Amino acid sequence: MSPVPPPSILLADDDDELRETLALALRAAGYAVVEAKTGLQLAALVRRRIVECGSCPEVQLVISDIQMPGCSGLDVLHVMREVGVAVPVVLITGFPDPGVLAEARRLGARAILEKPFELDDLGAAVGALVPLAAGRNP
Repeated sequence: MSPVPPPSILLADDDDELRETLALALRAAGYAVVEAKTGLQLAALVRRRIVECGSCPEVQLVISDIQMPGCSGLDVLHVMREVGVAVPVVLITGFPDPGVLAEARRLGARAILEKPFELDDLGAAVGALVPLAAGRNP
C-alpha cells in the first residue's frame, strides 16, 4: 500500500516574512505548501494546479492575503467561483474593511483571519477544512 501524500495548500502573501512563517508552520504540521508572492502568481497556480487539473485537483486548500500586487486574493476567489472551483479558501487581511469581508463571505471564503493572528488560529481553520490523514498529525 503506497503512503498517502500530505494535503496540499496554496499559500499567497506578498509579505515574505509572514508567508515564510506560515509555510513553515503548515509544513511542520504535515501539509505540503506551494507559495506565491503575488495575486498574479496565485492566479497562475490556481489555474495550473486546480482548474486545468479537472476532477482531481491536487490542491485541497487556498490561503491568501486579500491585498496583494497584481490582483487581490478576493479577485482570485471571484475567478475560482466563476469557473466552479470548489476548493475551500481562507483569506487573511490586515485591513478588515466590512464591505470587503462581506464580499469575501458572499464569494464563499470559508474563513477570514485578521492580522495579526495566532498560528493556532490558522491551524484550527486549516484543520477544520483539510484534516490530516490518520496518523499524520505531528
